[in-house]
Amino acid sequence: MSADGEGRSELNLPLDLCLADRQQDPARLKTRVLQVFDESRDQLYRYLLCLNLRPEEADDTIQETFLRLYQHLSAGKSESNLRGWLFRVGHNLAMNHHKSESQCPRIDEDEWEKAAMEAGALSPSPEAYLLSKEREQQLQAVLANLSPQQRQCLYLRSEGFRYRQIAKILGISVSSVAEFLRRAIQRLSRGQHE
Repeated sequence: MSADGEGRSELNLPLDLCLADRQQDPARLKTRVLQVFDESRDQLYRYLLCLNLRPEEADDTIQETFLRLYQHLSAGKSESNLRGWLFRVGHNLAMNHHKSESQCPRIDEDEWEKAAMEAGALSPSPEAYLLSKEREQQLQAVLANLSPQQRQCLYLRSEGFRYRQIAKILGISVSSVAEFLRRAIQRLSRGQHE
């Protein structure tokens, strides 16, 4: 239901009407940004960690990404594919961060475990924890042997993005996405059987 109580969903209104409403109602804009934040924050955070940002850097990047989303929407720009837009902006900000550092820092094992614990990824039983830890170490070893492009494509695909969307987020061709994913899956398959 919309804020005006008429039962209309913003998503069902014509785009130009939504944009006009947003320009007149900052509360509705804030609500929309918070809704997108709630839906996408955790996925974006994990993706930024995949891009080798430290947890505090990922938090800063998320804050900047959603600030840009607010500016984007308050300027009356399109709401189509906001999830893809967020990942593209987050990706670009992460790449700019790496360029400014002139290196891609690796997340050490302690930081990775801390992030996993914060996300509630660890199981409470000791046996399940050890099995999970062993699988995680095997997966990380295989993932470490993937190229950065293969890891990024694989992660974005696992988040449900289509090849065309991944290509747009990473700024590469669809055929490159397909090739990176094919090679990544081959390496992952070989790594599980070794």
